[in-house]
Amino acid sequence: MKLNIYYSLALLVFLSCTPDGKKEKAVLSEKVGHKVPVKKKFDLFNITFKETLKDAGLNVKEDRQSAETLEGYGTFVSSSPYILIFDHQSLYGKNATDQNQLVMHYSLNEKVISAIELHMYTSDALKKVDSVLINKFGEPGFTDSYSKHPGLAIDKNGTMMDGPRADITYQVWKNTKTGISYHLLRNMGSHGLRFAELTVINDKGSDADSWIRFKNYDKYPKKFN
Repeated sequence: MKLNIYYSLALLVFLSCTPDGKKEKAVLSEKVGHKVPVKKKFDLFNITFKETLKDAGLNVKEDRQSAETLEGYGTFVSSSPYILIFDHQSLYGKNATDQNQLVMHYSLNEKVISAIELHMYTSDALKKVDSVLINKFGEPGFTDSYSKHPGLAIDKNGTMMDGPRADITYQVWKNTKTGISYHLLRNMGSHGLRFAELTVINDKGSDADSWIRFKNYDKYPKKFN
């Protein structure tokens, strides 16, 4: 069954403003595409970006191709426990409204994976990813944190009040041996995690700069430790 999947509104707007309040372009494509069944386990931490969708266990059919992303690639989505694996750690799970999921960008001609995004809504998944990255690569080479205040809100009694503040942290780890970079962006509210996103990019790939611009990460002046 074909299902059109849309990013949550929060994922479309949480980076729509820079720390100084200047409006930026939306960083995520509105249409993600179609959910695709996964037939075998695939550990995302081991990705080399030489793999095809078939290597990842995705059953690719013409009638299941998604809308293209901003970079001209196809996009597939999966919440399968067989593919939500990061260094042998399961990231499968969901909160009250949202389910952790993988977004895989691939070249339309050869079906080669070009970039991946992990959307996480559970603190458990975020902790696992954070732990793996620190254990493998040490502390992040770059960190930027800021708070966003959406303005006024109205409580259940109709009283004007300050809207909920969001604390946003962006961190980058690099695997110097493979040239693969890990961009972890987390959005925290007063009650804990709202959502987090890990984007994995091959910095040696010809399209690396395009993915950085697509994700709006180029607005951060990176000075790595």
